[in-house]
Amino acid sequence: MGSLYVEYKTTVSKFVKKINELNCTDNMKPLSYRVINAWLLKEGYLKVNDNNKKVPTKKGEELGLGIELRESAYGAVYNVVTFDENV
Repeated sequence: MGSLYVEYKTTVSKFVKKINELNCTDNMKPLSYRVINAWLLKEGYLKVNDNNKKVPTKKGEELGLGIELRESAYGAVYNVVTFDENV
């Protein structure tokens, strides 16, 4: 049985969106993916590389963070940090 929140290799922003969809009520301010990214950086799960991009640390990889190559609708290739609960 999978988690209530994460899908296979989801991004932080999709993870937070799902949390908000399932838990945010009218009197609550939605959780921001920036808060989660800041926490991941602070706790050493992510770091900023020489290109000023966030990448997982060894500690983050053990948690299930990884990098996935994606292509935009305009053909630009970029890396995105993903979370895989099955790692």
